[in-house]
Amino acid sequence: MPGIERYLGVRAAANPAYSKATRQWYFLMNLTDTFQIYGVTGPGTWPAMLTDYSERVSGLYAAPDLAGLVFTRDRGGNEYHQLYWMDLHTMEVQALTDNPQALHIFGAFSPDGESIAYTSTARNGRDYDVYIMPLKSPDQARLVLTREGHWEVRDWTAAGELVLQQVLSNSDQPLYRCHVDAEDVERLTPSDAPTAYHHPYLSPDGSLYVSTDYGRDFLGIAKIETPGQVAHVIAEEADIDVMTGDRDGRTLVYAVNREGFSELHLYDLKTGHNRHVPDFDRSVVFDAVFDSTGDTVAVTYSGPDHNMNIALLHVATAEVEPLTHAPMTGLDVKSLVTPEVIRYRTFDGREIPAYLYRPSASGNLPVVISVHGGPEAQERPYFSGWYQYLLSHGYALVTPNVRGSTGYGKAYSHLDDREKRMDSVRDIASLVEWIREQPGLDGHRIAIYGGSYGGFMVLSSITQYPELFQAAIDIVGIANLESFLENTSEYRRALREVEYGYLATDRDFLRRFSPIHAVDRIQAPLFVVHGANDPRVPLNEAEQIVGALKARNRPVEFRVYADEGHGIAKLKNRLELYPEMVAFLDRHLKGQ
Repeated sequence: MPGIERYLGVRAAANPAYSKATRQWYFLMNLTDTFQIYGVTGPGTWPAMLTDYSERVSGLYAAPDLAGLVFTRDRGGNEYHQLYWMDLHTMEVQALTDNPQALHIFGAFSPDGESIAYTSTARNGRDYDVYIMPLKSPDQARLVLTREGHWEVRDWTAAGELVLQQVLSNSDQPLYRCHVDAEDVERLTPSDAPTAYHHPYLSPDGSLYVSTDYGRDFLGIAKIETPGQVAHVIAEEADIDVMTGDRDGRTLVYAVNREGFSELHLYDLKTGHNRHVPDFDRSVVFDAVFDSTGDTVAVTYSGPDHNMNIALLHVATAEVEPLTHAPMTGLDVKSLVTPEVIRYRTFDGREIPAYLYRPSASGNLPVVISVHGGPEAQERPYFSGWYQYLLSHGYALVTPNVRGSTGYGKAYSHLDDREKRMDSVRDIASLVEWIREQPGLDGHRIAIYGGSYGGFMVLSSITQYPELFQAAIDIVGIANLESFLENTSEYRRALREVEYGYLATDRDFLRRFSPIHAVDRIQAPLFVVHGANDPRVPLNEAEQIVGALKARNRPVEFRVYADEGHGIAKLKNRLELYPEMVAFLDRHLKGQ
């Protein structure tokens, strides 16, 4: 059996960016402990490592004409990202921003490539204002638009207009435009219903293409030519969750989310001809980026039995060739488990989608239920070294997409909103009933695992249905919805209140649904993990649940990582943590 080093030593490449000036692709890869910038001249060539920081590089953007890259970094996982400029001729790096108390989100390059637009919380730590910065004179950055709430810059047009997006919630993100020298903004999208608008792409003819669920249950591709007028172009009975176009307005590339796997297409904007590219059908596509010619697309993808890499898709022929070869560190691909897509019936007759991973081990297997975070997110079948390590130790794994998950339509994603929060926990109880009916699965040896909102689901499950679980692992989870909303970073609070409820009006059910107030019901031994720098779910959430259990002499183990934020990202920490979690499961599910 391979050790944890083999599974966590599997590397990943992502976030491709193409420089017209150097005619090279750049991307992020974690050959070292963290994601750093690499460059490659083309397929089959050895990548050059361009940065070697102890902290991760979190974002990468290539200037359209200048020989340079803008990238972002934070410290210790605190998510206060700063902007940097790398000159690709000299390889010198210059800090564009240096405010450790502010979050910065890169937006777009100006049409001439000399400036950037971005948003930042520098003014008050809460609201995202719009800034313009000349790359050669970053000290001359100027505030051009003050806003309330969460705003991002999506494009900068040849006419000197910025395309802006207001993020009101995960499912309500209207688009606006404004001139770089004016305070007035004009809404581009209809205001008659909360609607998601993703991947805005501005074609040279002025048409704005978006992935949207306006007037539909699923995300499709639509075109906005006149403000407020949305014309659907491509509609599927599934979400289109990746979409972009080339600089010349010839081709769209998009991916349809079918049962979590991606179906990639090339769409000719002139003729309407649509081509399916089957090479990615057993993968999850994360993003797609055109080169400057529009002839080639870099596609980031991963699947349950192949790690995250980037491939080049040639538009004319639809041929695919690998660009990166992030190593698998000697893992036998044939030993990796591919899940079965299943559906189980829950308390109200609804069918809940999930993935069942069965290891090669025989007998009546103990089971781990892994619940995704979000909550408006989706469990998808991409490579997970943690999952494969767990499977190699003889655990079956079930990963459900309980109500409230995305990927199954807008109506499904709202089934757990606010007062309906506990219905998703009832879906977990129904999953246990389903497991108990399956041959080869031991429905009386079940652990539940989850991170972030998934951690909240873990704590809710073991308080609402304590008799169903023999162990539980909570990673950066929410124990108390009320204190979570009070203490989460100011720039996030409004977005989270839309989902969970408002402190001003809803404290009643926030308390009623918080696991901390039902801690007496917990029977399962609990393993709690948290990052000390977590800006999303503060460390106090973990401290509350651990303190309450210790006061009652209940079994609880606690790990805090001083150099981590919202999750455990650093390899050295995961190498320590994951064997400890498996040993915890072995003690309580196998009696070892």
